[in-house]
Amino acid sequence: MLRVVLTLVVAAGLSSFVYAADNCACASGAKAAVKGEHKSPEDRYKELNTTNDNKLTLEQFQCPIKKHIKDEAKLAEALKRSEKYFKAMDTDKDGFVSLEEFKAAAAKHHKKADK
Repeated sequence: MLRVVLTLVVAAGLSSFVYAADNCACASGAKAAVKGEHKSPEDRYKELNTTNDNKLTLEQFQCPIKKHIKDEAKLAEALKRSEKYFKAMDTDKDGFVSLEEFKAAAAKHHKKADK
């Protein structure tokens, strides 16, 4: 179950599906991903990057995870995995994920999922 939730949450920015995570303390517009409504990578990025500065931070990326997972052990595992995924998206290694990096990761994710 954790693996399913984590996969869906980590894919929040990369998935075409949305699930509302109400009142996320660190980013009010952030949502976790599960099967549901279609969202473009651009829309997902805009929801996660609440500062609208084209610099998605790890904290912003992890906000839906923190909101969705209540069990401390599962949360710690999910945050560790999401950090690894975030670092993989950050191809220029500047500590932020730009919209361009985000879209490239989304395309790669969807290409992999289609196989």
